[in-house]
Amino acid sequence: MKATWYFFTRIVAIPLFHLVTHPVATVDTPGAFLNGLRMVALDGTYLDLPDSANNARVFGYPGSRPGTRAAFPKLRLVLLVELGTHLIFDALMSPYRLGERSKAKRLLRSVDSSMVVLWDGGLHSYEQVHATLAQRSHFLGRLPCHVKLVEEKALPDGSFLSHLNPPAHLKKKGYQTIAVRVVPYCAKPIDGRKQSKNYRLITDLFEYRSFPAALLARSFHVRWEEEFTIDEFKTHLVDRKVEVRSENPREVIQEVYGLLIGHWAVRHLMAQAAAEEGIAPLKLGFTASVRIVRRAIRQFQTLFIWQLEDGFRWLLSELIDELLPERVKRYCPRVVKKQRSKYPSKKMQPKPSSTIEVPSPIPLVAMAAA
Repeated sequence: MKATWYFFTRIVAIPLFHLVTHPVATVDTPGAFLNGLRMVALDGTYLDLPDSANNARVFGYPGSRPGTRAAFPKLRLVLLVELGTHLIFDALMSPYRLGERSKAKRLLRSVDSSMVVLWDGGLHSYEQVHATLAQRSHFLGRLPCHVKLVEEKALPDGSFLSHLNPPAHLKKKGYQTIAVRVVPYCAKPIDGRKQSKNYRLITDLFEYRSFPAALLARSFHVRWEEEFTIDEFKTHLVDRKVEVRSENPREVIQEVYGLLIGHWAVRHLMAQAAAEEGIAPLKLGFTASVRIVRRAIRQFQTLFIWQLEDGFRWLLSELIDELLPERVKRYCPRVVKKQRSKYPSKKMQPKPSSTIEVPSPIPLVAMAAA
């Protein structure tokens, strides 16, 4: 009886998503590794839920002005993504009121010494760095502006060595300072008409010859591939305005896990098709691949067992035909864009078409050593 209960709690109760998902990129996958380290990223998002009493009680509404509330309950979702393939191989769901930091730290259960974890400034903390090193994994994160680190030793590539001090409540428990490497760099426009912006990265990759500052600065911006993954999951996978339709929390979690498995299955097929052609999986169109898989499901239901291999080859060949055009370089900075009012403003005067100028793309330039 005890063995049966152990099997149920450890195997049956584990969601299918955690049993089947895993990274699939190999050393031959273009853009998936940083000098032999698999690049993965942490980030969070949220999903709108149906406005039912059960969903509101469990997941809650986001904060709003006093006396008002948001229109829908929201579920917070934190993802761990393989950047070279857009595969989501671990995820955690929670009520909206819980922050991303605690959930992101729990997702480190799926990383190991062969990976380098990338995160943005919002997830930076001493606990995050300590938990990543406890998993024997490497990290590359952005430092927020308010975090000040003392330069202890300058390196030839423009980076420097420093220490990350634990907060007071952890210092009392015996936590020690962590040696880190800081990589400062700036995004500088080509024409020089716009102001350059400085950034700082923190990492445990101390070997500046194998991991120079310029390489780390360029590689960190691959983290934005996770934003494309979130867009695929929320917008293009289900292709409807309401991502989740269940009105009870248990069914909400079940539906989200189903969507995660669906996204992983499509991306896994795309990675297999790209590997056969020797191209990057990110060069295949996700939306077109979803449509092909949807059409293929009905055809595969009519196949016999001995026909499945031929059908699988046909499916991969169809996915290969959906190549994306080259990405257009970004011309605008990544800032929060305020939505304009639908009513015309008397103060705004339209500019003549002859005076419209398109700014130059912004490249990454590593700061030179002093």
